[in-house]
Amino acid sequence: MGILIRLIGAALLIQGLASNEGTIGQLLLLVGGLILLFPFYRRLARGHAATGIAS
Repeated sequence: MGILIRLIGAALLIQGLASNEGTIGQLLLLVGGLILLFPFYRRLARGHAATGIAS
């Protein structure tokens, strides 16, 4: 399941890079990037919560 979500994120990122539409391309880049980086942010937040460094 996780790999499928990453593939969708990568596809959105590539579509955003290839898009000539300014706002739509930026939105696709943002959404694709967030999908790709979400597991990393979640792991980082869990690590901070475990060590008590949560902001």
